[in-house]
Amino acid sequence: MLVNDKAVDVYTIEIEGVIMSDYPDFCDAFISYACFIDGKELSNSELDYLQDTYPHEIHKLLFERLY
Repeated sequence: MLVNDKAVDVYTIEIEGVIMSDYPDFCDAFISYACFIDGKELSNSELDYLQDTYPHEIHKLLFERLY
């Protein structure tokens, strides 16, 4: 996943707002933290861009972490 032509370290992505009663949609879940592969944290606007641009990948990542 790329933001501003820089790769995001998917292992640093933290997702909050996971409500199990909302399974399988998790429509309230959101990315609260992530870093680029160089270690720099994404800004709030970059986190929003990441979530808006890669919703399917983020949803898949959430499922992988839950199970």
